[in-house]
Formats: sequence, C-alpha cells, structure tokens
Amino acid sequence: MWTQRLTPDRPFVKTARVVGDTMALFHPHGDASIADALARLAQPFSNLVPLLDFHGNVGSPDFSPAAPRYTETRLGQFGVMLLNEVDQGVVPMVENYEGSTIEPTVLPAAYPNLLVNGANGIAVGLSSYLPPHDPREVGQAALMLLDRKSASVDELMTVLPGPSFPSECTVTNGDELNDIYRSGQGRVVVRGAWIVEPVGRSRQQIIITSLPYADTTLGSVEKFIAQVGDALDNGDLAGITAFNDESSNGQTRISVELSAGVNADMITPGLLRFTNLQVTSQSAQAPGWTRTTPSGSTTCGAPCRRGSPIEFVSSCPAPNTGCRRSQNVSTGCAGSSPSSSTLMRPSGSFARRRLGPLPASA
Repeated sequence: MWTQRLTPDRPFVKTARVVGDTMALFHPHGDASIADALARLAQPFSNLVPLLDFHGNVGSPDFSPAAPRYTETRLGQFGVMLLNEVDQGVVPMVENYEGSTIEPTVLPAAYPNLLVNGANGIAVGLSSYLPPHDPREVGQAALMLLDRKSASVDELMTVLPGPSFPSECTVTNGDELNDIYRSGQGRVVVRGAWIVEPVGRSRQQIIITSLPYADTTLGSVEKFIAQVGDALDNGDLAGITAFNDESSNGQTRISVELSAGVNADMITPGLLRFTNLQVTSQSAQAPGWTRTTPSGSTTCGAPCRRGSPIEFVSSCPAPNTGCRRSQNVSTGCAGSSPSSSTLMRPSGSFARRRLGPLPASA
C-alpha cells in the first residue's frame, strides 16, 4: 500500500487491487488470507488503533467482512506512522521472493505497534499473547525509557499501569501486574461485559454486551449461544427460559431471560464456567520490560526470563457507566446452592476505561 501511495490524502482503491499486488510482489500465497488480514487491520473491535481506513463492510465479531471486490481501503494515520520513510534508507532492505523488487526487513515504526494493538500467535511448541495497551500510555513509557534507560518496572507502571482493550474491562488483580511485566509471562483470563435488566413480575434478564477481546474470532456469538444450549441440555445450567442473539450494526447484544425468582447473580458463574463469556489464554505472554542477558546484566528489551503462571482477569459489570473497581459479588455456581457459594474477585483490582477517541495529533 505504501508503494501504491495509498495514504490518507489519496482516494480509496478496491481492496482486491491491494490483495493482488501484495500476492504478486510480496506474499505468493492465497488471496483469502491477505484479504482477511487487511480487513482485520481496519476493525475497531480488533485494534485499539486501526491501521487502515476502510469503505464497506469491515465485519463484526460474529460476521466476516465483505469480499474484497466490494470494499475499498487505504492507509490510515497509524498505518502511515509504521511505514513513513521506509523507502529512504532508514531500515535494511532485501530482495523479494523473485528478485523483482525490494522489501524492508523491519518497519521504521514511529511507535511500538505490538504493545499498542497486541498480538497473538502459535508456533512449534509455544504460543504467545500480547495484550493491547493505550497508545498514549505507551508513548509516555517510551519517553521515560528514552530519558532514563535504567527506569524500573515500578516507575514505568506509573505511566503504563496495565493493558487496555477495545471493549470495556476490569483487570481484577492489579497487584500482580508488576510480576507479569517483570517476567513477561502470565495466564490471562478475560471476561465479557454484561448488564442486568428487570423485565417485570420479579424476573430479570442478563444482557451480554460484549464477549471477551481474546475471543473476537468469527462466530463467537454463535459459539456462546451453542454453549448455553449445551449447558442447559446437560443440566449444567438451570433457571434460563430463553436466550436470543439480538446483535446488530456491529454491536453485540445477547439476551438471557431468567425464570421468575431467579437472580442474575445465581446464573452468572455458570455462564462464566460453561461458555466463552470468560476465556483463558493458558500460555499467554505479556510484554516484559526487562530481560536477563547471558552475562547476567539486565537491559530493556523483550522478555526472556521464565516466570510463574500469573492470572489477570478482565470484566465489565457496568459497561454503560465505565469500568469500576471490582467488588465481591454474591453468586451461585452450578451444582451448589446460591446461598452457599460466592464468586470472589481477587483483591487489588485495576479498573480500566474504554479507550476514547484519539486526538488528530496522537
């Protein structure tokens, strides 16, 4: 897209054109994977800062984007910041697969996109998950490191206290985030957002307003609906009279109607246990601030020290009012009486607000 000069001040072009040129010059593989990657770079529910501008159906957490012959795209503001001056000799260049042109070995990124938008992947024998972070906080942390290379993790966390997600959430064990950033490893448990609405005659319904960020893959809503049905059929859940997918216009909304006299706090733990309303990344890797070199000295860079599994949980009990510090919520769980079971959220919770609109100069 940079070689095509598809910058924000230029007109949009068909996504299919970008897919074709990419496949011909840089990525001689299937066009479907390229089209999916382009659409994902423009999705606001997948990125804190989308890298592309898009015209057309960019998709939703439960529906795939339109075919590239129907959509149009160009680089966005943050996409330009990753590529600016790439053709001016600021990074090493190598020949492409057929020797017809050159391509950069790395991008001259003006900001650390891996920290801002996160990343996840799997390879032979290992997997990684980097949660996204507020770009303004990442910028402040970078400035601190440029000013003082010996800045400690505690000092960096005064300006970058934890992850931020495209949807509202709450990190409930903020007192353990320090260890996660030191070791670069941890176990991530992400909860979706829900609210409780009264429907009259002593009845309530749970409205799921978002599913976990880590489970924004295609079909996540359908997966939730199927898992609720399976849990009811197997006797793992009870007290639910109906559940419907009411999502529209890219906004997730799933209604779970409860029986008369059944409190939402009695059903929520079962939904968290048996559905993708709560998702765990078992082998997640957080962006560690320090690493131990073979000589034993510590430098700022990618994590390489093995740490003990650490859990941090994100949830949003009040998505319409902004995130709040989690509180102990009296709930029930499958197979026990509501009065004898309590879902205890860990102490040291860390509240995060949804990332608001970024200024033009961000």
